[in-house]
Amino acid sequence: MIIEISEVIKEYASISGKTLALQGVSFSLPKKGFVCISGESGSGKTTLLNLLGGLDLPSGGEVLIDGVNTKTFTEKDWDRLRNEKLGYIFQNYALIEEESVFNNLRYVTDIRRDLYYESNKRIEEALNTVGLTGVSAKKVNELSGGQKQRVAIARALLRKPEIILADEPTGNLDAENSDVVFGCLRNISYRMLVVVVTHDRDRICKYADREIRLEDGKLCSDVSFVSDQSETFSIMSDGDSAERLSSKQELIDRLHTYLLGDKRRIITLGYYPKVAEAKMSIEENKEPAERRSISVLELLRNAAIGMMASKKRSLLVAVSLSVAFLLLFCCVSVLTNDYNCAVADYYEKTNNKTAMVAVQQSRMNRGKDSDYLYYGKQIQTFLQGIRGETKLIMLYEGITISREEDGKQYLIDDSAGERNADTQSCLASMQKACGAMSLLGGRVPSGSSEIAITDYLAGLLGLTVDDIGRDIYVNNDRVELVGIVDTDFEQYNPDRHIRLRDDCFEEAEYLLAIKYSTTYTASEYTDEKIAEYKEMKRTLRINGMNIAESNNVYEYTGKATKTTATRDQQLAINEVVVSREYAAQNGIEEQELPLKIRLKDIHSAVYGNTYYDTINLMEYVGPEMIISGIVEDDSSEVFVSEELYGVLVEDYFRFYSPRRIGLLLDDDETIRILRELEKSDVVLLDPNLKPIYKWRDMIGEMAKYGWALVVLMLVLIILVFMAYVLYEIRLQRKKMGILRAQGYRKGTLMEIQVLQHVLLLAIVGVISSIIFCGTMRLFNYEIAKGERAASMYDIYQPRILLLGLLVVITTAMLCGFAVIVVRRVLRNSTIDIMRE
Repeated sequence: MIIEISEVIKEYASISGKTLALQGVSFSLPKKGFVCISGESGSGKTTLLNLLGGLDLPSGGEVLIDGVNTKTFTEKDWDRLRNEKLGYIFQNYALIEEESVFNNLRYVTDIRRDLYYESNKRIEEALNTVGLTGVSAKKVNELSGGQKQRVAIARALLRKPEIILADEPTGNLDAENSDVVFGCLRNISYRMLVVVVTHDRDRICKYADREIRLEDGKLCSDVSFVSDQSETFSIMSDGDSAERLSSKQELIDRLHTYLLGDKRRIITLGYYPKVAEAKMSIEENKEPAERRSISVLELLRNAAIGMMASKKRSLLVAVSLSVAFLLLFCCVSVLTNDYNCAVADYYEKTNNKTAMVAVQQSRMNRGKDSDYLYYGKQIQTFLQGIRGETKLIMLYEGITISREEDGKQYLIDDSAGERNADTQSCLASMQKACGAMSLLGGRVPSGSSEIAITDYLAGLLGLTVDDIGRDIYVNNDRVELVGIVDTDFEQYNPDRHIRLRDDCFEEAEYLLAIKYSTTYTASEYTDEKIAEYKEMKRTLRINGMNIAESNNVYEYTGKATKTTATRDQQLAINEVVVSREYAAQNGIEEQELPLKIRLKDIHSAVYGNTYYDTINLMEYVGPEMIISGIVEDDSSEVFVSEELYGVLVEDYFRFYSPRRIGLLLDDDETIRILRELEKSDVVLLDPNLKPIYKWRDMIGEMAKYGWALVVLMLVLIILVFMAYVLYEIRLQRKKMGILRAQGYRKGTLMEIQVLQHVLLLAIVGVISSIIFCGTMRLFNYEIAKGERAASMYDIYQPRILLLGLLVVITTAMLCGFAVIVVRRVLRNSTIDIMRE
């Protein structure tokens, strides 16, 4: 490889202005030989050497390598050249002080295919060559100055380059070791180019083929040394003993053998022939010096080495970030806790597929059930929209069922029959039969006179599977028992659920009503009851039919134009007549009739959920209604047209007669259904779920403070990590420059540095995740201690995808910052990067 320098100029910017380090220097270097660059301090020797190796770039002029102008070189070209053909020996060693000698040399073998597979052997040979056997495990900062310099020499010789560039290679060695090193460099200069920067002119004359002298950045002399074969130079001092002489010769032999193999020896113990051209025949047996790509595992290994170089600092930062991430995980998971998963977990663990629902009210003074509304057209329509009508359970509460005994039956109305004290009877809820029921015996009801009951009710009534087909009584109606439904009453924990004690009465009452004390009828039952009411033309008392002004739902709007009507008059759909008693109670005078009143939309957003359980007359007759007459009737009644009556009766039995609405949660859509319910005011009424809703409401009130804490934790994590990155990159700036000088690509260095910080974040993530999982278990355990039913589910159900997304975004931001910092450092020239 031939190097040519033509009118090279190098300028540096300084506070006082520009400083010229080199001023128009020109010369050429051969493929082989020993060339010394000398001069006083500040003359530009080191700058020139850096330009030769591409560690720095000239401000002007040209540097040609094998006839190619280096201005056309890309960074990859320089990386390849430094990796395969150049070896550096720096005056300040340029070693990574915090790492071992072995690691310093392994960085060279990692990127060379011909060295990698025998890296351990090659490294030990190189160290043995320079007399450092057994120091590979020591850290560089534990070595003396001379040992460090020899490690730097071993690193340069390890790659067996075509050119060795040495900057004061013996500056920290004694005279004896200096002679050995210069003798070795002189020896190998017969097969490669050796360029040495030195101020020791005595040794220049003794070993060099040529001296290029600089003065104030200018080339002041370029002298070649020529001598015949008879001229000899002793490397022995007068005081050398035979033992020291033998040791010195042994070190020279090792250097020679390592670099040239067992070829002809040039250096002898007593003399050194200095000739212009050595007559040598050296066979080249080297493997091709191909670049090798570093694997992911090796990148991780190098990243781990860099992190372990500052163990205490890395440990402190890892602990700090782990605590911050743990608090962040806890806050986010609490604030976004997936309560629906906890509810689904409860229904799965208890094998309970029936959920009673209600809508929270906006008015809190509606009697016993002041907190919830259980039924109504709007509620049922909403539930049908998300679950389907076949998955709804309509409970008609408060019916009495009994069985006939000795020709006597127990009825809800004592006057309708004779009561026998020994006859078993019980209160139950009624719902339409579901085809998915599990039966102990019999079948699903299919007619209006058929009924199925649970095994729990059958036990209360003293009935068994053998009694299927006999008649029992529901209120005043005789019906046929066609089936007994199988429940888990016998297997369900009676100590927890079916024991009516004060501390669990509400829970037991709920389970008895929704699951065990239930009768099942066919859909024809409701249709038959509607027809019965129509045929009897009984007065139907319906919530919301009171049209008095005091109701605060309606208001008078003025007189109508029609004359006074009678009770039997054919009424329009928006006309009513009222009883004399009703008129007296509400101050309606006959001379005011017909009286027009305005109806309000009680299902509008103005009233919220207050009237969900009330028929909204405005939906049937429009915004106005007319009181057209007063009839003689002692009861306080309002009489509507037959057309309106039929519509109201049908809707009443469909939407308002059932006093409870339940859902069947028996498929894979449970979570979706629960999420839909969460968007509205619908809640599940199982008392066992109260701890979940209680915890959710409490967190809802604290949310604003919790999110402030989340932001604080994020800021803390970012600041701590940024400080760590900036400090680590500053400490490892020199290392990156050293590796660049050895031929490492920018991309590889960036990967190592970023992986170092990713590795730290991974450790932090593992630690904080383990502690977080333990915290969740502890949290659920503490809740289970205070809430008896909480042991049946885990309230703490973090949204894993959300937490994962948060971790990914945060990690990406932090790694992005590390990439930016490393990229800014690597923008500089190699020699600038090496300067701390």
